[in-house]
Amino acid sequence: MFNEIDGASGSGATGAGSGDGGTSSGTGGSDASGGNATGGLGGTAGMAGSGASAGSGSGGSAGSGMSCVSGTPCGLECVDTRNDDAHCGACDVTCPEAASCENAECACPDADEEPCGAACVNTQTDGAHCGGCDVECPAGAGCDEGECVCTRGRMLCEDACVYLESDVEHCGKCDNACPETATCEDSECVCPDGEEQCGDECANLDTSNVHCGACDSPCEGGTCTDGVCVCPEGLENCDGHCSDLAADAEHCGTCEIACMNNRICAESVCTCPPNLEECDGTCVDTETDENNCGVCGERCEGNQVCENGECGCAGELTLCGVECVDVDSDPDHCGGCGDACPTAEFCTARQCLASPCDGICNSPTTVSPAADGFRAEPLGTSSGCYQVRDYNPTQTDPRIVCWEFQAGRTLRVNGQTTACLAGMGAELPEVRADGYCVQVGPGGAEFAGFLFPTR
Repeated sequence: MFNEIDGASGSGATGAGSGDGGTSSGTGGSDASGGNATGGLGGTAGMAGSGASAGSGSGGSAGSGMSCVSGTPCGLECVDTRNDDAHCGACDVTCPEAASCENAECACPDADEEPCGAACVNTQTDGAHCGGCDVECPAGAGCDEGECVCTRGRMLCEDACVYLESDVEHCGKCDNACPETATCEDSECVCPDGEEQCGDECANLDTSNVHCGACDSPCEGGTCTDGVCVCPEGLENCDGHCSDLAADAEHCGTCEIACMNNRICAESVCTCPPNLEECDGTCVDTETDENNCGVCGERCEGNQVCENGECGCAGELTLCGVECVDVDSDPDHCGGCGDACPTAEFCTARQCLASPCDGICNSPTTVSPAADGFRAEPLGTSSGCYQVRDYNPTQTDPRIVCWEFQAGRTLRVNGQTTACLAGMGAELPEVRADGYCVQVGPGGAEFAGFLFPTR
């Protein structure tokens, strides 16, 4: 049984009482006969009663909200969604006219049917719901055992019933399209008279330069006449290519000879171009070839390059023995060939250094990596020297960010004056040893700091 609880109003009896309207209930006078009346759930507040000898108070007005002792409130009624045809399983879920709600599900009277929209249908035979609701068979097809089946000898291809014997898009089988100018006859593509089907087109084998005499038999540079590739005077037909045997590197002298290893065809003979020389069967430029530098067989040693026919070092590299090295940074040749740095030292700007601050300041403070990079703060107001090593960010550009450098406080990185910039920061100079030496001048705010960001 479903009970609806509505709002009510009460009036006070004679007496010195006052009524208070509540948010959802109102209280009448103090006498029990006029008593306390409960306002409607969710109603508006009642008006206060007046405190006269014949005073009365009214409760709150009846609320519009619903509360069901049992069941589910749907609109203005309490329903059992387990068996209500208009609210089956949930409010406003209406079962088809022929169906009923059983255990919160719409059930059709026929065991072979199921609800689809506003109707009970058999998805094994219904053409609009074949195999499932809203699965519609194409025109000309029926539904048999839950599958769309075409009638009158037609075949279902994608979403259409077609005659494979005559359909140009599905000739003989689904998706077998005939060429644009062909027709489908007895399940085979038929080209116009005088043409043959070559792949996806119809071609006249007597005149087509793409299919001359046979499909895929080209006639390049010539004219297909009566199925034969006829080349212009002075050119030879080499498997469908009209070639100048005196100059064609693919057909040099005869159709069967192709020039190799950078050779060209000159007067029907394979030879090297004028600017190249033949070395061991290959045409090379002895001005730049590292294996034939200047003359055939002269090989440049180590990592030397060949320039103007001579072996040497590229750019600003220096030849030390047979290897080209950068004496600005090579620890085995620091400043000059054979000038090796002590073990574990680095070569920077032709100087052997033990650390980034070597030669700049003594006893620097090493800045350790943090979550966002190499951070030093607060710096205080005194001068300081810091070293950052192994700073190789992969998620951002290498840079230094600093803040609160006030009152002319200076910043130097690897001995170079650097601007103190927040936000994107300032570009770093070249690495010194394996990192950077940061010198901070005195002054400014105690909470100043700098960061080598890693992200």
